[in-house]
Amino acid sequence: MAVALASQLREGTKKAHTMAENTGFVSCFLKGVVDKASYRTLVADLYFVYSAMEEEFGRLREHPVVGPVAFPELNRRESLEQDLAFYFGGDWR
Repeated sequence: MAVALASQLREGTKKAHTMAENTGFVSCFLKGVVDKASYRTLVADLYFVYSAMEEEFGRLREHPVVGPVAFPELNRRESLEQDLAFYFGGDWR
C-alpha cells in the first residue's frame, strides 16, 4: 500500500513540481546560485512545512496507509532548527 501512496503522490504532484522547477528561484537553486536572503527565507518556510508534516506523521503512525511511509529518517525539523540558528541567530524563534 505504501508503494501505491508513493506513486499517487508522485503523479499527483508532478505538475506542481514541474511548475516550481521553472520558477526563477528554484531554477537558480538547482544550479547552486541563490542569494543568502532568499535561502534563509526558504529554510524558514521549510521549517513550518516539516513541522506540520512530522506532527501529522507522528499522529498517524498507526494509520494503515500513512504509517508505512512515515519514515523517521525523513524528518528534517531538527536540522532546520540548526540552520535557522545559524542564519538568524540563537533567538530565531
